[in-house]
Amino acid sequence: MRHSFLSIFTAIWVCAAGFAFVSSPAPAADDTPEYRLADRTLVAALAKGDRQATASLLDENFQWVEANGKSHTKAQVLEDVAAFASDNENPIDVRTLDLLGQVERVLGMHHNQRFAQIWVKRPSGWQAFLFVDIPIPAEPSKNLAPPKPPVDSDKVCENPCKTLPYKQENAAQGGSLRISAADFSGTVSISTGAGGDKYS
Repeated sequence: MRHSFLSIFTAIWVCAAGFAFVSSPAPAADDTPEYRLADRTLVAALAKGDRQATASLLDENFQWVEANGKSHTKAQVLEDVAAFASDNENPIDVRTLDLLGQVERVLGMHHNQRFAQIWVKRPSGWQAFLFVDIPIPAEPSKNLAPPKPPVDSDKVCENPCKTLPYKQENAAQGGSLRISAADFSGTVSISTGAGGDKYS
């Protein structure tokens, strides 16, 4: 009886383990090495000036934006691979962020400027989607003179709108003008003339 119970328990455990093995999805493969391999391949292709290899690692919608704001399409990059290669030399302080195994964001610095790169996973493999160079703002000069304090003449605020292109037709409209103008100047006097209503 005891032997029968152990046999049944063992059979149930084996079935449960097998079911769990079949039902549980396999752990996702780490895509980071694949992205890094593509990145290293691109660097090598650029160093050799290999347009064909470079083209295979750039997405069809690839954009390269320089620090001065000038943008280049994939076709334009392939026309001058040397310039693109020179811009991407000697990166430092590189940090990556994997987004669900489909997108890789890369941040770093080169040539005294920051850069951001976006890589995407396509059916054919990882491809560069966007390279952006970001200028670092210059620090303000320490020799700048501090701003001068206000003087008495700065307290006078003249309203440049001395004339309204509108003529009041009745007392109610005139009152509205006085209230609206008072919101800006505090005290208002309105006089009606041929050129329109004036207030001060």
